[in-house]
Parts: sequence; C-alpha cells; structure tokens
Amino acid sequence: MAKVYFMARFRCAPKSTQQYNLTRYIDETLQNIINVFDDFNYFLLMKNRLQELKTLRLRYITNTQ
Repeated sequence: MAKVYFMARFRCAPKSTQQYNLTRYIDETLQNIINVFDDFNYFLLMKNRLQELKTLRLRYITNTQ
C-alpha cells in the first residue's frame, strides 16, 4: 500500500521533487534494512548470552552435586 502511494505521489511531482522523493524513499528503505540487521544482531547477541547462562547453570549444577 505504501509503495502504491509513493508511486502515485512520485509521478505527479515535479522533476526535482521526484528526485528528492526517490532519494528519500531509498534512504528510508536502506534504513529499514539496517534496522532489520540490527534486530537480528541483537537476537544473536541475546541467543549467545542465553547459551552462556545455560552453560554456567549446567556447570553450577555439576559442581554442587
């Protein structure tokens, strides 16, 4: 839906505005992609931390028995 709205706005705008809108659209798209990778990196970081906690817990259990 947003893409259709953007294309309609893009076609009606003057040439300089079209270029500005296209640049802005590309910038926003790239930022969204970067945000997804940041979220994924955060997910991997948390996964590693949880794995470390699990390892520490298992080590604690084996040391206390």
